[in-house]
Amino acid sequence: MSLEEIVWRVIPADMRDPGIIVAMDEVLQDFVGRRLSPPTLVLHHWKPSISIARPQDVSDINQDKCNAYGVSIVRTTGGGCAVFHDGYRDMSYSAFFPVEEKISKSSTEFYYEFCDRLAKAVASLGMDIEMRGKHDFHVEGRKMGGNAQRLTRDCVMQHGILLFDYTNYPIAEKTIRMMNNRAYSDADIEELRSRLTWVKKHRPEVKLEDIYKALTENMTLGSYFTGSLSE
Repeated sequence: MSLEEIVWRVIPADMRDPGIIVAMDEVLQDFVGRRLSPPTLVLHHWKPSISIARPQDVSDINQDKCNAYGVSIVRTTGGGCAVFHDGYRDMSYSAFFPVEEKISKSSTEFYYEFCDRLAKAVASLGMDIEMRGKHDFHVEGRKMGGNAQRLTRDCVMQHGILLFDYTNYPIAEKTIRMMNNRAYSDADIEELRSRLTWVKKHRPEVKLEDIYKALTENMTLGSYFTGSLSE
């Protein structure tokens, strides 16, 4: 079976505890890899949290400031860097599919194929998106999201985030004050603010339901069924 022939199980978007999301990632990569679960796409909203990647040092995070903001800290099983999640203000996905001998693509090719599918999903909402560097998606020169991948012997997990609506919300200030323990200047905050953007800024008419549909249709190439997880 090729990647294009996969029939996906889609777990619909829901607001989830960050610890549950990380547990789902771990279990799904194991079960999909062992062919005990079908290839799966999960859509997430994280309760306010910062996720840090496997190799990252927790000392990079200002834990006192996170506590003050009511933001949890959780370590993911994947790569990438620290990411601030804030409920319905952003949209995350995790995709899991088994590695088969007949699929002759490298993990890098898988990675960019899924990035292309995500780009098409955003384009279907009326925005042109481009990838810069290895991880980041940009619209009109500003960052709207990012991606990371974890490959085991039996399964690929790719996950990412899209910023949905941070209008009138101090995302730059909160992100900078939570991400590190050293002091930052107002210029640092302004520089980060100038680099970020979100869906509603470009297409105010777009609803979360539109993003769910666009991601589902494009990430699965329209070949999917709606499912759920067992206990």
